[in-house]
Amino acid sequence: MIVLKAADVRNNFKSVCGMVANGEPVIVPRPRNENIVLISEKRLSYLEKVEANMRYEEELRAAAENLNNGGGISFEMEELETFETMSAEEIKAYVIEKKGYKI
Repeated sequence: MIVLKAADVRNNFKSVCGMVANGEPVIVPRPRNENIVLISEKRLSYLEKVEANMRYEEELRAAAENLNNGGGISFEMEELETFETMSAEEIKAYVIEKKGYKI
């Protein structure tokens, strides 16, 4: 990781972009600790995927905990087969009306 002043980034923008494109993050210090970091698009995409995966894992943990604590809705096989032909809104309405659950 490289730390460069904003003026150095501005004066050497092309070479800084080359470093970032090659995977080297560049930190640009700013007043009041409002620093910025220049990273490649590839690195940004990776970080966004990691964040999305972390959110999904938390949702899975919460759902598993809910099931372990007696939560959840049971359905008959015929109901599940019917769901295949229904939209998400129709399924939601069915669960609210027939099962008495609010989603």
